Amino acid sequence: KALEMIVETATRPQELETRLWRLAKLHVGYGVDAELLQYFEAALFCYLEKALPNRIWEDAEEGWRWLWARVQASFMNVLTRWQHMQDLVETSWDKVVSLVGGREAVARAFYQKLFEVHPSLQDLFQRPVDAQSKMFSETLQIVVSSVRHSNELETEVEQLALRHHRYNLKAWHFECVGGVLLSLLGEV
Repeated sequence: KALEMIVETATRPQELETRLWRLAKLHVGYGVDAELLQYFEAALFCYLEKALPNRIWEDAEEGWRWLWARVQASFMNVLTRWQHMQDLVETSWDKVVSLVGGREAVARAFYQKLFEVHPSLQDLFQRPVDAQSKMFSETLQIVVSSVRHSNELETEVEQLALRHHRYNLKAWHFECVGGVLLSLLGEV
């Protein structure tokens, strides 16, 4: 199916790039890394060489090599950037936790700042701040630990959204929370 999509969009460069970007991000979730691309390439060209009659393959090989170069370049771009972002998230989180004095200390500092900046949000939290901080710190750790596995990360975030749905939260609540979290991380 992916190969069909690539072939169908080969003559529409912008659409091809967009689809390759999505496809590459999906493959990151499956654990595909740059080293595996050589095996995909070998398998693809072995298949094409066997499936196509010699005369057709001789004429088509240059086009397939060109198309594979586009696929490989897009995948390498995504894989390299993805790896860099994952490294940044993990190392910065570890540094923040170390500097602040532990995950729960980060969470307590987060809630303190959240309620300073958005005092009206305090009414949304039923549990004591220490209990809330413990849950928040555990959730952040799970999210950071899942950053190398986009499927797991997506699942964690989905479950988090479902748990918070019952509190009748609005999109702007998450914008407030995200803004405060990023601000706190930036300050540390």
